[in-house]
Amino acid sequence: MAITAAAHGEGGQRASSPDPAAVGAVPATRRWVLGILALALVGAAAVLPLWHSFLTAPQYPDGLEFVAYGTKVTGDLTEIDSLNHYVGMRPFRPDDLPEMALWPVGLGLAVLAVAVATLARHRLAGRLACFYLWSFPLGILAVIQIRLYQFGHDLDPAAAFRMDGFTPLAVGPTTVWNFTAWSVPGLGVFSLLAAAALVTFGPGLGGRRRRRGVPAAAVLAAAMAMSLSLPALAAESGDLQAMLDATPDGGTLILRPGTYRGDVVVDRPVTIRGVDNPRIQGSGTGTVITVQAAGTVILGVTVAGSGPGPAGSPAGIRIEADDVRVEGVLVQESYMGITVVGADRIHLVGNVIRGRSDAAVGGESHAVEGGADGVAAGGRGDGISLWEVEGVLVRGNLIEDARDGVYLSFGSGALIDSNEIRTSRYGIHSMFAADLALAENFIAENLSGAVLMYGGPALVLRNTFVDNTSPSTGFGMLLKDVADVEAVQNVIAGNRTGIHIDGPAGAENPSRLTANTVASNQIGVTLYPSVVAVFHLNSFADNVVQVLQQGRGGTGEVAWNDRGHGNFWSTYQGYDNGRGKGMTAHREGSSVERLLVRNPMLLPLASSPAMRLVRAVEEKWAMYRPVLTDPLPLMEPMSPPLAIRTPETAAGVVVGVTGAAAVIVALGMFVTLRPRRASGVGAWRREAPA
Repeated sequence: MAITAAAHGEGGQRASSPDPAAVGAVPATRRWVLGILALALVGAAAVLPLWHSFLTAPQYPDGLEFVAYGTKVTGDLTEIDSLNHYVGMRPFRPDDLPEMALWPVGLGLAVLAVAVATLARHRLAGRLACFYLWSFPLGILAVIQIRLYQFGHDLDPAAAFRMDGFTPLAVGPTTVWNFTAWSVPGLGVFSLLAAAALVTFGPGLGGRRRRRGVPAAAVLAAAMAMSLSLPALAAESGDLQAMLDATPDGGTLILRPGTYRGDVVVDRPVTIRGVDNPRIQGSGTGTVITVQAAGTVILGVTVAGSGPGPAGSPAGIRIEADDVRVEGVLVQESYMGITVVGADRIHLVGNVIRGRSDAAVGGESHAVEGGADGVAAGGRGDGISLWEVEGVLVRGNLIEDARDGVYLSFGSGALIDSNEIRTSRYGIHSMFAADLALAENFIAENLSGAVLMYGGPALVLRNTFVDNTSPSTGFGMLLKDVADVEAVQNVIAGNRTGIHIDGPAGAENPSRLTANTVASNQIGVTLYPSVVAVFHLNSFADNVVQVLQQGRGGTGEVAWNDRGHGNFWSTYQGYDNGRGKGMTAHREGSSVERLLVRNPMLLPLASSPAMRLVRAVEEKWAMYRPVLTDPLPLMEPMSPPLAIRTPETAAGVVVGVTGAAAVIVALGMFVTLRPRRASGVGAWRREAPA
């Protein structure tokens, strides 16, 4: 009795029965809320994709997509079917898949299962409903896997390419030849799984959380958000290094739009493919991506945020392994763009590299004065830097605001073609490069265009070098001690100096400059005594000074015609011999040119009336000492066309030159001239045979 009384007394309040109405009200409300949320998730699955596959291959840099919904498929179906045809896979036809016709039935049963699990009082009925809700999305993936197995094994033996059967994975990467397919469940599957989780675990989880003081609604909302965000977490995790480590050798890592943490090392061969240019952001202290595995491929991403440099030469991408391909990548906000160190067979194709436009450019006169290269003081790094490489392809890249657009040192077999390089120090800069080929590049508005130093042989074919006008350099193309150069069909216009050649002295084979257009430059060609070269079929048009001699000892061993053809000169004043050539030889260079060499500040006046008067006086009464003699000048250009522009020659100064000043200058020049024997003419004729 005492025990009973105590149990029902004031001290036994914990044993008293709660209000029955309160017991049933809260669970019923919770079940209704969970049921409504689950129904919303099932309804969302009706319009969300159930499965997504992304196919990549070298010949498809943008990839091919296959997206499956409950009653339809979208994506690049025609292209995928044509590829499958080659290996004997049958084309995809929705009518051949009866399960797609059953999709509305399965979705309706899912709605019914949510209602049963929410309202049923019978425990077995509720458990069966929950079992269906779990098995429905998992069954979708199972059916997809079965169909993929059938497609991969039911191959036409008469197909163009014979291969053994294979099984594409419904979830994960599949590689066949050079194609890699990455497949993931769609948001519709995750929506169905979230609905199953709500009705299965929601009521009990909410009750336990309530006793601990955590609102049930917050727990359920967190569970829903986690379920629906699983695909995003799988594809857009910020920890790129962890994602790389989880990718198998030879696999493909698909990066969805978003931002990923950089300063990563790729030490196993993988393909990193971005969709809609995801951003890989460095920490601002070092290199953003370091590639140490041969066969790595990086496609379609944005790379930014390397260290400030120059210490350590941090880069957006640094490549230290062979057979690496970087394509369709944007590199910005980095000291160096792409650096390749001691690697062979690298392909850098279709990238955009934007340097630091607000940083200073150092070492401008490096090409002509030697010494420091401006690394420490420059503030800019190279767009693409290649060191000790072999067999490298640099094609179709856009490079702006770099130190050197493309810098090649101690490399061989490099092909640099179809690139556009602007607003940098040197567009292309090579040192000690062998078997170098520059083809069809557009290089404009840099301090200098192509600066090639030492090494050789080199082919320079159909490039455009325009508007490189630095007062210190400003070369369209500089060749310094480069042996065996073939420069063919280039357009070199609007530069301070079109072509600058210095050495190599005593070269066995002359450099050959053929069918180039050299026009509207302040100086067309600058030659040093060490030059060994042949010029023919070139067009020298409207340069302020056509050819300028530098140094002492003449202009080297230079021939201005070959194989019966000389060059076109806009300053030639002779007549056509009826066969497209001049009746008399063309000569360039006189005391005026020598005056300009000694006083470069007079270059803006080189085409002024005063200088023209001096030339006329000299040609009429003074001994003529030419810098060149072209015995077979062409009457019409035979090089690539160019819209000839009037050189910028300080028109205001020209207008201000009075007739009296012109006469004084002319008389002064005439007095200083002395008749001399043309001892050099015979030598020139011997070097330029007709």
